Amino acid sequence: MVYDCFRDHICQFCHSTDLVNWKWIQDSQTQPYYSPKHGTVILISKKELKKMKKLLRGREKQKQQAHLSR
Repeated sequence: MVYDCFRDHICQFCHSTDLVNWKWIQDSQTQPYYSPKHGTVILISKKELKKMKKLLRGREKQKQQAHLSR
C-alpha cells in the first residue's frame, strides 16, 4: 500500500499479508519527482481478490451492527 502524506511531502509504503495488520516499509520523497502517481493500479491474483472481498464484507457487517446497536 502506498499513501500520500501530503503535508510532509512523502509517500509511505506499507505491506500486509491479511489487510488487517500493516508493516511500514519506507518513506519516499515526493519532490521533485515521484512515481507511482495517484491512481496507480496493480495486478492481483484471484486468491487475493477473494480475500479482499471477504474482509470488506466482514467490515461492512461490523459497521452495520455498530450502527444498529446505537
